[in-house]
Amino acid sequence: METKDYLTNYYERYDENGRLISKHGMVEYLTTMKYVEKYLKPNMRVLEIGAATGRYSHASARKESIDKLSSEINVTQLHFVASDGYTNHMRETVDKMDDRMYELYLKYHLAICERQDMIGYSHHTLDIFRKE
Repeated sequence: METKDYLTNYYERYDENGRLISKHGMVEYLTTMKYVEKYLKPNMRVLEIGAATGRYSHASARKESIDKLSSEINVTQLHFVASDGYTNHMRETVDKMDDRMYELYLKYHLAICERQDMIGYSHHTLDIFRKE
């Protein structure tokens, strides 16, 4: 089975949208959007690779126009972030948190999501590059 067929089969059977709207899925979304907004400046473009539902492209499209990648580009890595960190490992606990505890957990997560020694625990990561 080719990789693209594997991914298509996976996402046809998995409720990715449901995951993304859960509390544990929102950790990934809020972290990613924090860093996209931090680095995305007017007239910049977003290239989302491995987009699944295209959630971040759609959110960014509301702010900037998105073009298809039409040529080879040279890039420099600016940032590497664990967008959900250890959250997926404790997703049931995170989903049961009340609002106060969730806010504390999110604050903790955002404080450690850039730690290079913690990134390997994350199920989702965010690479931010600058076009040269």
